[in-house]
Amino acid sequence: MSWVEQEQQGRKKLTVTEERAALLDKVKAEALPPIRHEVANGDKPFEPIRFQPVRSPGLFEAEFAKKEDDVIFHFWPWGLHEAERSGKPRPPFSKNFRDVLQKAFKHSFGADAELSEDRDMGAWFVKVRGLGRKQFWHDLSVKAATLVHTELGGDKG
Repeated sequence: MSWVEQEQQGRKKLTVTEERAALLDKVKAEALPPIRHEVANGDKPFEPIRFQPVRSPGLFEAEFAKKEDDVIFHFWPWGLHEAERSGKPRPPFSKNFRDVLQKAFKHSFGADAELSEDRDMGAWFVKVRGLGRKQFWHDLSVKAATLVHTELGGDKG
């Protein structure tokens, strides 16, 4: 690349030597945003996330999916998506939802389950670290969602 440098004070044009040009090229390459470096490394395959929907009529709506070695869950109050489509106010979670969710996931997965509230989505987010490495991660996820359902008063059927 051909470089042009100038003095800061007088704006006088300076001559750029080959050594100086090499240094400027190196500094520019290091200062590029990380995304440019990643692009230069070519395509990186990734596993698409395929969510499994969960319905607990009158109690909550949910979904879960394997994301690398973890399994992630989203829980919404029942009717949230319909309310958003029709322009109605968001329905609230039941008052004890957080406690039931925490108890069910602690019982199912112990300290590996991390709960957080995602207010932008109007959801509770749960990540179970390492569950995706287990052979029966899907069945264990269904079992945990079913436990939340029954603990909130849903049918055991």
